[in-house]
Amino acid sequence: MFHRIGTPDPCLSPLQPKDYVTTETFRSVIADIAEHRRPISIPELVRCLQSGRVPDRAVAVTFDDGFADNLTIALPILEQYQVPATVYVTTGFIDRSVRPFQYDLAALICRSDYLALQQGQQKMSWKIHSDSDRRSCFASLYRLLKPASHGKRTNLMSCLVGDCTDLPDYSSMYLTREQLQQLSASPRITIGAHTHKHLQLNAVDANQMRADIAAGHETLERLTGRAIEHFSYPYGEHSRSVQRTVKEIGLSSAVSVGNTYWWRGTNMFDIRRSAVEGDRPSADSPQPVSDSCSVTAKNQG
Repeated sequence: MFHRIGTPDPCLSPLQPKDYVTTETFRSVIADIAEHRRPISIPELVRCLQSGRVPDRAVAVTFDDGFADNLTIALPILEQYQVPATVYVTTGFIDRSVRPFQYDLAALICRSDYLALQQGQQKMSWKIHSDSDRRSCFASLYRLLKPASHGKRTNLMSCLVGDCTDLPDYSSMYLTREQLQQLSASPRITIGAHTHKHLQLNAVDANQMRADIAAGHETLERLTGRAIEHFSYPYGEHSRSVQRTVKEIGLSSAVSVGNTYWWRGTNMFDIRRSAVEGDRPSADSPQPVSDSCSVTAKNQG
């Protein structure tokens, strides 16, 4: 799976999210898939899994979050090699009502030499003088923010940011409504849901979990004018309750991360994917094999 196609932001060093591949790497991966694999769409994969007959060497290409370069860079390459892909879109990124907190957090830490956060009676603070300090601070705060509700996440980030007014606007990395509609119109692309607020669904309460899934699904159907049938779990995190809710809302499949071999008994609401991140495949990304597998793109979210 993929997230972004492009280059890392040097201003985020050493905290660049490993959610990108370069255009050259992406083109190379897609060319290899076109020549040596059997590229199929997620809808086709679901039909094959339901029938118990997945084509040999099948690969499904996916993207998470809804970055603008999925349209401007990835789509022309996919069209050139006639490879289908599914783009799972977080609608809060599209309407700019949700900020990509991991980018804001990385930018803030890279601009700071000290950060403090008060939570009830507990005060946490970080002195930031080296790359090691930056990585440690980011890891601590990311662990705190990732499972939080949208409201808590927003409040904590506001406390951390304080008077810092020079953070870049990372919202501009994502598709606009018009770009989403343009991407959706391509016969090579299937649009899938990826929630509205990009919450860790197995960490928030059941009402927030259901509302986030439903809002993303409904908003995408309204924006694209198409039925949205497929879903991706933010961060790859889910539970039986989350799977059940996705099914109840009316979606036909859901993808996560992990082992990418598919078989007759594959759970339609836990279809595993491997990631291409940081300009190289992850350890479990597919290598040339005769079994079926999937390649997609993944953010820290």
